[in-house]
Amino acid sequence: MSEDTKKAPATEPDKRKTTAAKAAKEAAEAFVYIGPSRRETKLTEGRIMTGTRAEVLDHFAEEVRQVPEVEKLIVPVAELSAARAQVRAGGNLLSHLYEKVKAAAFSVAATAKEEV
Repeated sequence: MSEDTKKAPATEPDKRKTTAAKAAKEAAEAFVYIGPSRRETKLTEGRIMTGTRAEVLDHFAEEVRQVPEVEKLIVPVAELSAARAQVRAGGNLLSHLYEKVKAAAFSVAATAKEEV
């Protein structure tokens, strides 16, 4: 083969396509909250949300602010089976975080809707 047939380096538009593809994949990711359900919050065990991790955490911003352990109990669907098994097994970080969130005192006033 001649040197003329070598593949050209990626051009700027090719890089943008790659970045756009990564962003689209990230936006399509699904996350599941594996912690305990709490009536006074938006936290419902098994709740599935799609979007970037930042968008999902933003949805639970008040709960994460009050009890930071909530953040670690929001896992990608790809890791769901292993994460749930850890919570059930006990004696590890995820099961400890689950129990901490279960025992936490959330401020109802901060998460409740205002009545008119």
